[in-house]
Amino acid sequence: MENDQYWTLIAHYLSEEAGEETSSHISRLKKEHPEFEKQLREASMIWNSSKKHNLEPTFSDSEIDAAIEKMSGRLGSDAVEDQATTTHVQLSFKKKRLVFRAAAAVALLMVSVFSLVYVLQSASTPGLEAVALKGETKNIVLPDGTKVLLAPDSKLSYPETFGSVREVNLEGLAYFDVTKNPDKPFVIETAHSLTKVLGTSFAIEAYPEAENETIAVTSGKVSFGDLDGDNTLLLTKDEAAVLSVKNGRVAQMDNLHNELIAWTDSTFAFRKTKVSKVFKTFERYYDVSFVIRDKAILDFSFSADVKDKSLEEALQQMQGVFNFTYKINGKQVTIDQPSK
Repeated sequence: MENDQYWTLIAHYLSEEAGEETSSHISRLKKEHPEFEKQLREASMIWNSSKKHNLEPTFSDSEIDAAIEKMSGRLGSDAVEDQATTTHVQLSFKKKRLVFRAAAAVALLMVSVFSLVYVLQSASTPGLEAVALKGETKNIVLPDGTKVLLAPDSKLSYPETFGSVREVNLEGLAYFDVTKNPDKPFVIETAHSLTKVLGTSFAIEAYPEAENETIAVTSGKVSFGDLDGDNTLLLTKDEAAVLSVKNGRVAQMDNLHNELIAWTDSTFAFRKTKVSKVFKTFERYYDVSFVIRDKAILDFSFSADVKDKSLEEALQQMQGVFNFTYKINGKQVTIDQPSK
């Protein structure tokens, strides 16, 4: 398929003008070519984000019209009619223009026009993987100069060199200070979310067993949402959001900001945090495992700042709030009811 046909197909799909045959064609390409699915998902995310949140960069009518003229000039009127017939999309002139405006806007919003031949045939750059084990954090500098602080029990996958989109994959918790490059968006993919930025700093938490994925922004603008781009939020400095793993819904929750950022300064900022999550955090940062004999405590909430403390000091601080005993035996911590 030629590049022009590719963008027309994408335009039909994103502007909701696609017929059954076009949708089937898209589905077949997604199944047969994983790289096509990834690029389509990225295009959808940017398109939906820009439509819902007026994401920068924005384009004037004259800029989009110029792109339309360029695209339609390459396609030619006959090709336009042929493409409409092929995809069984019978459009009025106004609707055809809408489709081309969609294609032009997508092309402008994407960093560059992806050639389908390149997408389907080019070999991916060999990948690298950074892992922070329990009890340790790790500093990473990505190929573009982006700095990442990886939290304990976390993993970051990224290529040796970035292409037109700087894409990484995160499992766990990390703080990103992204090198600004307006021509190359920076995209973080987790098991359930996509985050897109141009140059900013923020933290993302996406541990596999968690019910939610969260993000907190310290500078710049960040688009955060589900993998399909159906639910997204545009966040700025000091804002935070949570994505439900169960249903993909995204909600702004700025009270989570300190809790998600504080660990970069050797501090736990617990804010009405369930004790079960507090102990899970301690397991990761102190490289221990908990045996909970008094399970009733797990449903309580804990609010406190725990800064630069050993495991025993942290547990003693919790004892000031909750009535429990603890015993540390090597890497195992037992929590029990107090002796009567």
